[in-house]
Amino acid sequence: MTAEAPEPSAHEALARERRLVFRRTPHVVGRASELPAPGSFFTHDALGIPLLITRDAWGAVHAMLNECRHRSTRLVYVPRGAAEQIVCSLHGWTYDTCGRFTTVRLSRCEADAHLAHDDGSLVRFAAEVRHGFVWVLPSARTALDLGAALGPVDGALTALDLEDHAAVERGEERVEASWRRVVEALLDEPNAVFAFPASFVLPREPGTALHVAVHPLAPAASSVVITALAARHVDSAPACDDARVSEALQRAAAARSDPSPSARVAAFRDALDRMLGSGRERT
Repeated sequence: MTAEAPEPSAHEALARERRLVFRRTPHVVGRASELPAPGSFFTHDALGIPLLITRDAWGAVHAMLNECRHRSTRLVYVPRGAAEQIVCSLHGWTYDTCGRFTTVRLSRCEADAHLAHDDGSLVRFAAEVRHGFVWVLPSARTALDLGAALGPVDGALTALDLEDHAAVERGEERVEASWRRVVEALLDEPNAVFAFPASFVLPREPGTALHVAVHPLAPAASSVVITALAARHVDSAPACDDARVSEALQRAAAARSDPSPSARVAAFRDALDRMLGSGRERT
């Protein structure tokens, strides 16, 4: 008799979800308005990968690994700012805002420059600005077809006319519930535009929308929820704190698996199962 394979632990299951779902789908990491000028940057760590998002001298947006190619030291520690160059604090390896290696500032490290992989540039990720959001595919050197990835969600976001909305306020909350439970609770929010696997845009009063991103943490029973308010008229925008989102998070923390889920929840579960199953032979 053949013994059955043991069930994966919570940590193993979470690692698999990150690898097969979160690394293979595009995610919103911020608003384009958070990069107001050439040299602007912000960091994003919630996907489990340290990302550095920049706007270069020509206005293009880039996403790269926030690690030096020399000794893998973190490059930028502040959440946002502006700089003409990105300089590693350890040995002075320097990059431009496109992520290209330019020089080594410490002479004793010049001999190591030939050790840089490829041309020494930072590891880059496909990024695209659409609907005023910065979308990143956190799989290095993989092309991004955002229109195909979003499908009908692209049209729903177009209808919200968010291009000229500016980021107003951000919030972050840790929830003692798995990211799946949080997503399922938010799927009950009326008029929510859902981009698989864990991104929501919730239209509020005219000219205002709330973006909610759900990210898994370790252990698997906890998540981080990032909220970002975008508004056409910044001066009159309400606070980012949203009672309905708070209620959804409370439901997620208290919820158990629903044997008869709503149509949207059932569709989410089916899509998730398909994506996890698609990588079974390759893992």
